[in-house]
Amino acid sequence: MQTDSTIFEFIQKGASDGMWYWDMEHPENEWMNPQFWQTLGYDPKEKRHSISEWQALIFPEDLKRAEEQLNEHLQTPDTPYDQVLRYRHADGHTVWVRCRGMAIRDENNRPTRMLGVHHDITQQMQALEDLSSLSQRFEVAVDSAQIGVWDLNIKTQELHWDERMFQLYKVDPETFTNGYESWSKTVYPADLEKADKAVKESIINGKKYNREFRIIWPNGEIRHLHAYGKIIHNAQGEPERMIGVNFDVTREKRLQEKINKLVITDYLTGIGNRRHFMKEAGRDIARAQRYSIPLSLFIMDIDDFKKINDTYGHDVGDLVIKRVATLCAGFLRETDLFCRYGGEEFAGVLTQSSLETAEEVCEKLRHAVAASHVITRDNQKIEFTVSIGVSQLEMHRDVLGDLIRRADQALYIAKNSGKNQVIAEH
Repeated sequence: MQTDSTIFEFIQKGASDGMWYWDMEHPENEWMNPQFWQTLGYDPKEKRHSISEWQALIFPEDLKRAEEQLNEHLQTPDTPYDQVLRYRHADGHTVWVRCRGMAIRDENNRPTRMLGVHHDITQQMQALEDLSSLSQRFEVAVDSAQIGVWDLNIKTQELHWDERMFQLYKVDPETFTNGYESWSKTVYPADLEKADKAVKESIINGKKYNREFRIIWPNGEIRHLHAYGKIIHNAQGEPERMIGVNFDVTREKRLQEKINKLVITDYLTGIGNRRHFMKEAGRDIARAQRYSIPLSLFIMDIDDFKKINDTYGHDVGDLVIKRVATLCAGFLRETDLFCRYGGEEFAGVLTQSSLETAEEVCEKLRHAVAASHVITRDNQKIEFTVSIGVSQLEMHRDVLGDLIRRADQALYIAKNSGKNQVIAEH
């Protein structure tokens, strides 16, 4: 698939860490980039792209924990797949790896593939092991891919940072007042309330603190941090201190955002794909029904597209598809949704639009397409048209499938009664 090829190309070029790609429909097949194996001391050419290859190197107890968290992530999308694992290096020593992954799901929310990143944190873990007297800090470090260490006195609110924490936050130790309030001032305002609330809940409930939030560097740059923390109780069982770690996940966050975008973007046109349409259209319908706002849906099909491909070749067919996508996406409002539905079909949702209004909009789209053309490499002018079927949301009754079905029926009538026309449901 070209979509998979695009993802592979992106991963190959953008990753300095080890990365993996798992085809869950063929469970034994798992692609790993060269860095994955080089981190473990192996020649990538000597390793097969299969699950059994890496499972033979991971510590058995870590493999069991990884499988448990994987199952949780697959069953509950909101549960992150993020953990620290140990592998045996080719020369025998232990390699500590922070593994983060994300399931890619089909239209039915069924996981079909997974993408992930392996980040070597062996040096950090070795540095922590040198702090043998600080056993409680080491316990936190084992549970996380730590970078900076912090220690909060719960009663006095006095906060101590190690040198790495100051580097993370780009804060001058001379200006840091060692108070909880000093940390609060560095947190991105929109994230502060939830981050602060999580700290307080952790103190009250005695549970571990586990949170991602953004901070603002003095130069205005926004960074993403992940924080882990643990409550330390005194002899009377009262919460006395909270110790933990912060590490920067900005690079991983941005990489994940790029991967997320690839997953929902049509590789040819750059607009949303069918997966994106199904997800966003469902949200638009739920919002319209909640607030009793009119909404219409349309399906568009390029007329005689097979003939265009057969006569001029698939390259010209691609030009036509891209031209239609650019015209329509540029014509519609930002609040509207327009995606490539598959092949030569497109689908759109017009928010706050009655059936009559939607017909008018679709007529304008049809006219704009009919007035356009593409030029082939040998300077031939190719004109083309589209047929469109439109349906309107019936409040408190319809689901997405109902609108698609009725719009598709209207499109069928348009295609079989002359083409190059807009037909609304009756």
